[in-house]
Parts: sequence; C-alpha cells; structure tokens
Amino acid sequence: MAPLLEEEENYIRLALLLRGVAPRAVRTYFDKEFPPTYLLSTFNKNYNTLNGLFKKRILNQAQWNLLFPKSGIPDSKTFDVTLMICVIRNLTSVSPPKYGFDHLPQQGETTPGSDLARIKWYRNKIAHHDRNTMSTGDFNTAWTDIADAVSRLGGLPMNQECQDLKLKILDQSNQEIMLEIKISQKEMKLLRQTMDIEHSTLKENLSDLQDSQSTLQTEHSIVIENLRDLNDSHSTLQTEQSSTTDTLSDLQDSQRTLQTEHSIVIENLRDLNDSHSTLQTEQSSTTDTLSELQDSQRTLQTEHSIVIENLRDLNDSLSTLQTEQSSTTDNLSDLQDSQRTLQTEHSIIIENLRDLKDSHSTLQIEHSKVTEILKDPIPWNIREQITEVLETCYKGHAEIVESLLKYKADCYLKCDGLTSLGIARRANHSNIVDLLERWDKQSI
Repeated sequence: MAPLLEEEENYIRLALLLRGVAPRAVRTYFDKEFPPTYLLSTFNKNYNTLNGLFKKRILNQAQWNLLFPKSGIPDSKTFDVTLMICVIRNLTSVSPPKYGFDHLPQQGETTPGSDLARIKWYRNKIAHHDRNTMSTGDFNTAWTDIADAVSRLGGLPMNQECQDLKLKILDQSNQEIMLEIKISQKEMKLLRQTMDIEHSTLKENLSDLQDSQSTLQTEHSIVIENLRDLNDSHSTLQTEQSSTTDTLSDLQDSQRTLQTEHSIVIENLRDLNDSHSTLQTEQSSTTDTLSELQDSQRTLQTEHSIVIENLRDLNDSLSTLQTEQSSTTDNLSDLQDSQRTLQTEHSIIIENLRDLKDSHSTLQIEHSKVTEILKDPIPWNIREQITEVLETCYKGHAEIVESLLKYKADCYLKCDGLTSLGIARRANHSNIVDLLERWDKQSI
C-alpha cells in the first residue's frame, strides 16, 4: 500500500483520538458522576426521566437495552459517547455551554459540560466529513481543542497519551483503517442520498398538511363569519320584538284609555237617562224642550254606537297583534334551534382541528428522528471486527485466533487479496494454518 499523505495522516490521527482516547475520557467523567457500583440503582431511581427520553425518541431501542439489559447489570464500558453525554445531560446538574450542547463551545469555556459538548461536536464533524484529508492548520487547532478537553475530563495521563498518539508512526493497520474509512464514507454517502429523498418526501407531505390546515382555517373563518351574521340577525329580531312589545304596550294603554272614556260615556248616559226621566216628569210643562231633548238623546245614541264599533275594531286589532306575537315567538324558537346546531358543528370543526395539530406534531417528531439518524456516527467497532482476525493471523497469536473462531469471527474477509489463512501461510505460522484449516473443514 502506498504511503499516506500528510493530510490523510492528519485525518486518521484525529479519528483515532476521537474514537480511541476521547471516549475513555468521557467514560472516566461518567463513572465519577455515576459510580459503577450504584449504576443500576441510579437508573432505576431515574426511570421516569429515562423513559420519557425513550418515548420522545431521544433514546433508541438499542441504547435503552444497554441502560436496562434483560440480563445482568448496565456497564458504562458498553456505552458510546452519545449515550454517556445524553445521560449526563439529563440526570446531572452539569452546566451547558453558552450556546448549548449542539454547538462548538468557545475557547474560554472549560467546564465539564463545555468539554463534553466539544468532543461531541468534533466527533459528529469527523463522522460526516466528506473527505479523508484534513489540512495541518485545521488539524492542529482541532487536536489542541480535543486534547485539552480529554485532559480535563480524564486527567493528565490521558494528556500524555494524546501527545504520544500525535507523534506515533502509523503502521499497516492504521493504513488499513484509512481504506475502511473510504469504503464506509461511500456507503455513508449513499445512505445520505436515501435519507435526503425520504426527507424531501416528508417535506412534501408536511407542505400538503399545511395546505390542508390553511383550507380548514379558511373554512373555519367562514363559519365564524356566518355565526356573526346569525348573531347580528338574532339581535335585529330581538330589537324588532322589543319594538313590537312597546307598540303592543302603547296599544294596551290606548285601549285602557278608551275603556275609561267609554265608562265616562256610560256614566254620562246614565246621567242623561236621569235627565230624561226628569224631562219626562217635566214633559207636561214643555213639549218643545222634550223634543229637543229627544233629538239630543238620539245623537248621543248614535255616538255611542260609533264608540262601540270602534271598540270592536280595537279588539280585532288586538287579536291580530297577539297572533303575530305568537308567530314571532315560534320563529325565535326555530332560530335558537338553528343556533344550537351551528354551535355543535363548530365544536366538531374545533375537534378536527385539534386532531390535525396532533398529526402535525407527530410528523415533527418523525422529522426529528430522521434528523437524529443523520447525525449518528458510523459504529467504528465494525471496522475493528473486520481487521481483528487479519491482524492476529499476521502477528501469529494462535490463542487469540482460536478465541475469535470460537465466537464466530468471519475468516473469509480479505486484505490485499489474501484471507486469514493466506496471511498465516505467508507469515509461516504453521500452528495458525492448522487451526484455520480445521475450522474450514468443520464449517463445510
């Protein structure tokens, strides 16, 4: 294999620092906050908080199984950086950086929370790096920032380990890591393209949902406007009813006045009858006066008939008004029934709008899940499994090869065109050759 360029070595050294040394520094701080002896009881005590994170999709199923294994007890050695920082953020009083855990802290921020955020930020950056190279200037800046954070979290011994790693001569195994990184990045690129397509589809669905929501809001506004018109019409009817009631009251007052006047007329008529009797008594004395009195009596009788006729007309008008009032009351009852129906339909529309908002929140949660998946780094332990058998065959460690075969390691993976058996033969490790040949026959 050709020697690495300086920019490629920079990239590999930073990757080894972030995946080899930095996780152990985070774990050292994690074990101080959560002593391993009390780890299970601590998780049980904070079960509701952790379960809330799981329901919100902040913790996935694999991470949940590490926190609460079906058998045995949780072990921080099985936790990756993402899981440890998530638990520290939610179960301790660690102070966040000025701009939060999702941004690179400023150089002057040296609290544990800032150092955790710093390692997390560089780890995500290297995982999503499109190239396998890094300029020396960027490398030196990032190395100093990460090494200082590792020293503060893990202690001075880890600082020395960082310096040794920076000056270490990269051997064949490190160059093989570079090849694996290139292959993994191609796979990561295809995965990103797939996720971009799914993300675009989610955006289109969200846009359609927003359009539907706007339509519902428009229809709701129309319903509200119609309800306002109905209320205005109802107020107008109430005003007209009030006017009708006032008119009826005036008519009743007029009727009472006429009745009073009629009583007066009747009283006058009685007086007239009395006077007529007197005139009859005096008839013998004056016939002319009697004749005039009879004429006056007839006139009064005619006027009385007119008053009686007017009174009948007034009673008929009163009956008509009472009939119209009854009709108005029936119409008002129908209007109230219609108003209650509209209120029921409006409640149904409000409930549908709430369901729509719940659906919108669900889409936002699924969108957050997709975004979180895009941020997750590649599980580097897969690369370690790929090279472990090949490396042990090259170095002649027969006991390790036997142990790896026991746990079903894949011995057909190749390096430079050679499988594990080919590498052992080339290195003249006869004991490993015999071991691999027996394994090959058994597997057949």
